[in-house]
Amino acid sequence: MKLSITEFERDVRKYLDQSKHDDIIITDHSQSVAVIISAQKYALLQQHHQASTQTLADALATLGGVDFEWELPEREPWLD
Repeated sequence: MKLSITEFERDVRKYLDQSKHDDIIITDHSQSVAVIISAQKYALLQQHHQASTQTLADALATLGGVDFEWELPEREPWLD
C-alpha cells in the first residue's frame, strides 16, 4: 500500500493496524520516504540478516511474496 504523508497523518492508527498485513510505503511529493512493516516481518528480517552476510534488501527478496517498490541503502546502520 502506498500513501502520502498527509493521508498517513489523518489516520495513523488505521495504517499502523494495516501494516500488520501489508507493507505501508509513505510518500512525499510522489517520492518514497518511509516504509512501515510489521514487527513480525522485521524480526524475521533481523534473524535472517544476522545469520548471513546478505543485505537487508536481499533478505527481503528471499522471504518470498514481498512486494515493495522501494530501495534500501547497501548497509543498514541500525543493525550494527
